[in-house]
Amino acid sequence: MNKNIEYPTLPVSKEECLQYVLYVAMIHVEIIPDISDTLLVNLIGPPENYTPRAKLYATPKLGTWWQSMPEFGLENVAPEDNAPVNFYFIVKYELSVYPSRVGWYEKKHTGAVVRIWAYRAEAKEWSLLWDCRYDGVLSNSSPQLFCPEIRTVRHSTKLLRFELNTRDRVKAIVNFDGIALVGVEDSSEETLHQSSAVPLKSHEGVTQDSGTRDSSALPPTRATGRKLTDLPHEMLFKIFSHLDQLSLRNVGQVCNSYAALVSDARLYRVVNLRPYWHKMNRQHLQWLQKRCTGISKLDLSWCGNVDVFNNSDVNALLKRRGATLTHLRLNCFGVSVNLSRMLKLCPNLTELCMQSACIDNNYIFSHSYCGQLVTLDLGRTSVSIKMLNHLLQHNLGLQHLNLSYCTFPVLDRLLTFGQRYHLQSSIICTIREYNRQLISLNLYRTCIVTADALEALYNCFNLEELDLGYSWYSNQCFDYELTMLVQTCTRLQRIGIAGYMTSSDSFLQTFAASCPELQLLDLTECEILNDELNALRNEFPTLSILDQSRSEGTQ
Repeated sequence: MNKNIEYPTLPVSKEECLQYVLYVAMIHVEIIPDISDTLLVNLIGPPENYTPRAKLYATPKLGTWWQSMPEFGLENVAPEDNAPVNFYFIVKYELSVYPSRVGWYEKKHTGAVVRIWAYRAEAKEWSLLWDCRYDGVLSNSSPQLFCPEIRTVRHSTKLLRFELNTRDRVKAIVNFDGIALVGVEDSSEETLHQSSAVPLKSHEGVTQDSGTRDSSALPPTRATGRKLTDLPHEMLFKIFSHLDQLSLRNVGQVCNSYAALVSDARLYRVVNLRPYWHKMNRQHLQWLQKRCTGISKLDLSWCGNVDVFNNSDVNALLKRRGATLTHLRLNCFGVSVNLSRMLKLCPNLTELCMQSACIDNNYIFSHSYCGQLVTLDLGRTSVSIKMLNHLLQHNLGLQHLNLSYCTFPVLDRLLTFGQRYHLQSSIICTIREYNRQLISLNLYRTCIVTADALEALYNCFNLEELDLGYSWYSNQCFDYELTMLVQTCTRLQRIGIAGYMTSSDSFLQTFAASCPELQLLDLTECEILNDELNALRNEFPTLSILDQSRSEGTQ
């Protein structure tokens, strides 16, 4: 507790109530954070609950490949819908209120917050409260409390979603000491009026069965007297190809000819619905399923977090269209997915990203698993070791593997360290035998790294990025094995050995000198003396060194 600090408070009228976070409902990152129940305590309750060591860390993911991972399907997305967000969390309050003020306590790097959303439970909709790009900078703020001028929404809420950009706007650490919500309590917990979405009205020319109107009802242009529907099919198709997914659906309701045009499967070869996470529902998935014949890339990240569709809806989509998919992203997907069944429905995947997703580990053995994966991201998931090993064995061409913060359900039932180590080491053994083409490997806080595990990685000659942070066995010293690893994998450019305890004063110099391509070295909490760090920086002036201290949050 930090009771000696006097924290500012938000102004509250007689009709309003002030409340703090009851619990954290969801959190998702596209970086490697050190987030646990202990560290999230700062978000819960008033700022006086702040614990100096319980900080919400958002340390940039080691290396550049995962950060610069190519996006797809965003060419037609409007800037206001595609905010630069790589980190968000959802917090819940006890009372449902009509929000008038939101403020968060943060010691530094306040510019990380990009958008704030409020959830309307009755309609399962999200309303935008604040966007830093359009609603101005923070105002009425003190050095510790930051309170933007939020937009007015006509419904009550007890769920807020904070979106952050820690990749571009923040280079170090994000610390939240609490989040306050002020508003008038909604005793009935009902909204003032219905959704702001306006339904299609019946009017002349609208067909009752299709919800579209006949093209003859469209007004002619003033210059020629011709209607827009008189344009050649390919010209209209070219115009429609510049529309985003939601606009296509709306255009399809204009008239029958437009509806036929937006059913053209060529418009749905590459689909990214992540920017529209707050508008996705069962109806849109079904609408897309009918049209996306031949789809190759699909991104459903962030969708489905509030029960707007279920596992059956996803299975129906993949069962009908999964065979042509080569890229599938389900990062922080709100629906539990059976990984074994999904891989069977999508046998041609080259990229699968399911970071922070909920995986159903009911294992169904099948020889029809996809065997063409190049990229596999299962960071912060709970995955069956048997399932994971099977997947690795069937994808010999795998180049990018992220298992950071992975947990393995079976380990919770094993009591001895020997049993735990045996199962976790099987992952490293599988990589040694089957995945020698790896370019990037992230095992941050995942496997128990021993001398045998390090020796197993000698076979991965193509490695350019390797993160072994906080995976060391019993603080043992592996100076020799680490040095041999970088001497064997001569292409290594970025290495993370956070939490490693060396026994030699000269290890760092020998280690860096053995790796001629080294560009970045993560030494977080390695307890290295400043003299050693200064000597390393002097000897290798072009080498970027991460030396972040949990207690001080410096780099």
